[in-house]
This record gives sequence, structure tokens and C-alpha cells, in this order.
Amino acid sequence: MKRTKEDAEITKQDLLEAAFREFLEKGYLKTKLEEIAARAGVTRGALYWHFKNKEDLLDSLIEWKDLESIEITNEVLGSSDKPLVKLKKLISLNFVEFKNKKTEQNFVKLKAELYKHYNEKGDKNKLMEKFMLACKKLIEDCKRDGSIKSGVNAEDAAVTILFLCAGSYIRFNAVPSNLRSTSYSKKLTLNYINLISKTEK
Repeated sequence: MKRTKEDAEITKQDLLEAAFREFLEKGYLKTKLEEIAARAGVTRGALYWHFKNKEDLLDSLIEWKDLESIEITNEVLGSSDKPLVKLKKLISLNFVEFKNKKTEQNFVKLKAELYKHYNEKGDKNKLMEKFMLACKKLIEDCKRDGSIKSGVNAEDAAVTILFLCAGSYIRFNAVPSNLRSTSYSKKLTLNYINLISKTEK
């Protein structure tokens, strides 16, 4: 039976989803292409029809996840929540928490690969820029409604948030092991928001 473009796209999506799950469970470096193909229920040849190698697959996975992140960001920005609530939601979405420590470590390594990809190949979807601009806009909205201090520079604060989010993954292993968790990184970033927010009376 002749495969349609729709069939090919479904297979590609299945492979990307399978790759993401395998990378979370085993880590990017330890995952083999045949394991990804088996998980997706296709042959290794079918995998190579879509991707040249594991690095090419990772590049496609990053682009896929980027577009997913942009969609989620737009949903947060378009919600009826107050600006400060939106800002905290946007930050929290960057920190996925896992009960399984090994899965969390593999996720952190995968995020580090993502930032390495941006540094070496560029941020094709301008995800980091869009995230920073979204934070800047929300901070400006917060200043207008009085939930963030008027003296806060919105652009500086947005860059700080970006550095806290990205840096927590890139330098994950540099912190003491008892503090090495995405939940702790999220708490630190949200603490910064609390510092620039007006104290509730």
C-alpha cells in the first residue's frame, strides 16, 4: 500500500514522541536509534527515511518542542489571569517536576542539549527571544497594575528571568546535590519575582 504524506507525518510524530520518551528514560547519549524505532513501532529504515542520524532527530525534536512551547506561551498570554499570575505560570512551565530522580536528571541533560543547540546552531524559532519578550511585556503590565515595583527595569528583569531559567539547567550539576532539582530551581526563580513584587499588605 502506498504511503500518503499524512501517513509519513504521523510516523515522524510517533518517532519524535518515542525519542523524547527514550531520552527521558535513558538519556540522550545512551539511547540507540533502534530503541526509538522499536518504541515507535517502525523499522530502523523508516527512522532513517525521516532522520539522517540521532543528532538530526534531536534537532527535529527541539524544533517540535519549540513550537509546542510557543503555543503554550500564547495560551498563557491570552488567558484572563492577572499579569503577575501569568508571569508566574510562564516561569513555572519551564520547570517540569518528576518524581523519578533519574528521569529528572535525563530531562535536565536534554534541556542542556537544547541550550547547546541554540548556541551552536541558532534559535531558529527565536524561542528564547519570545520568552524574554513575553516576560518583559508581563512585567510592564505588572508595573502598570501595581503588582511589581515601579522602579524595576522590565528588560533587565526579563533577562534575569531568562538567565535563571536557562542557567538552572546548564549549571544543574554545579549546585549541591541536595538542592539539585527542578522544583528548587523553580522556587529560586519565583523568589526573584517575589523580590521585585510589591509586598502584600
